[in-house]
Amino acid sequence: MKPYSFAELKNETIQVLGHGLGEHGFTFHRKQSCFVRQLSTVRWSVGIDFIRHPTDFDVTAGVGVGFDALEKLICEDEREAMRTYSLGVNLGYFTGEGQKRWSVHSDKDVEPTCGSLMKTIVEMGLPYLEKYSSMTNALELLSGDDAAAWRHSPIHYARAQRAIGLAFLLGDENAFHRLAVEKTEFLTKREDQMLQRFLDVRKKLEALLHPKTQV
Repeated sequence: MKPYSFAELKNETIQVLGHGLGEHGFTFHRKQSCFVRQLSTVRWSVGIDFIRHPTDFDVTAGVGVGFDALEKLICEDEREAMRTYSLGVNLGYFTGEGQKRWSVHSDKDVEPTCGSLMKTIVEMGLPYLEKYSSMTNALELLSGDDAAAWRHSPIHYARAQRAIGLAFLLGDENAFHRLAVEKTEFLTKREDQMLQRFLDVRKKLEALLHPKTQV
């Protein structure tokens, strides 16, 4: 058995996962530490985090959906829009374990760890990505402000922005105006420091919904 090397085992884990995820159309983006698949109007991601310890490390993973039109609509610049995701969840959510971790102590652990990860990704993560690539399904999920909604979009103002953004893109004015009020009240009550950023997006979208009559 090789001496423990975090860098070598991390790279080996990425390579093994990359082979498995490559069969599903994903490629690894090292700067973002995630595997990405670009579809026609959405991006799918499988994000990987490594928690380093003196003699081993844990791996956590999550999946995310990014609607290109939505991110461009609410983000301040296009470069940011191509890096952000609209909603997502840690794989532990599906197993009821919170933040599920897979441990790697040596090179012998890499294959079984990646096998377990891939099993969870294929059986639970990919169906999630497929389901929430529907803007209608995503809007239903992000409309709430309870603990269930937080799991998929934990930053409150960002969840609020994306909810009204999805309603706008779907052309559902009733949902847009209802959510604009509800989200404003929710953020105001929490004294959210990013309330103004949400209000700026709300104002922008309201102006696009009801442009002034051109003379």
